[in-house]
Amino acid sequence: MASAIKNEFRTGEAIFGTVYLGMNVKDLMDGNVELRVRIRVDGGTAVWGGDLSYFDLPLSVQGKSYIQFALLPDAQWFKDNYAPYISQENWTYSYFIDNLVKAGDVSHEISCDLLFPAIKLGEVESKLNLDLNAGIGDLKTLSTKLHNELMASRQLPKAGMNNAGIESQMAAAANKLGWNDKFTNAIITSSNWTVRKNELTGTIVNRTLGAVCITKDPDGKCYTQEFTFAQDYTGGGNYSGTIKFYSYGGKREIGCDKIK
Repeated sequence: MASAIKNEFRTGEAIFGTVYLGMNVKDLMDGNVELRVRIRVDGGTAVWGGDLSYFDLPLSVQGKSYIQFALLPDAQWFKDNYAPYISQENWTYSYFIDNLVKAGDVSHEISCDLLFPAIKLGEVESKLNLDLNAGIGDLKTLSTKLHNELMASRQLPKAGMNNAGIESQMAAAANKLGWNDKFTNAIITSSNWTVRKNELTGTIVNRTLGAVCITKDPDGKCYTQEFTFAQDYTGGGNYSGTIKFYSYGGKREIGCDKIK
């Protein structure tokens, strides 16, 4: 009997998928256990930027020519399978459900593209409709639950070195950027300085340290912002005592209870 392909779902229904690939999953994963996924709600920005989101695909399930995955899981799936997502700080499901809640209790088009590491198969694309007209109360509850679980597991990065003077200068340099964020303090994440040289001449330009600066927004949420700061080379093996902004990286929410 031929299997039916369902692409219409309603409030309260779990959504699972099976993809038949025609080749061994292990060959397509190329030693990886993270299957990248790009999820969009109503054609909007991909969940978690589309570059960080992934499904956990252990080696134990890669010996087949098909995969099964959960897009909008039920409570039992979360109970049985979600622990690795918490330990790895994988926000894919949390952000997806957040997006559904923000999109509201109407009908939505959901696209889900799977991107395998090995260049042997193109993107596996799928679309479905999710009718939430009956309400999103349960999704709101789940959104809060997943967010709180992930936040509880998140810790401030460990200091690679401690230097109160440099840390103070880092926070000041970050605040001079003119962002809306107001940074209160910094944690140096590098354990050593990185010396940077001119690629053409080989002469020393500066030395840098990685750090995170801490901020709290008007809504009471706390964040860490990644930065790299530099000291200019002044010659004779010496560097300026002034810390300058060099570059910035990712921004992550952190529980305000973790901020000292």
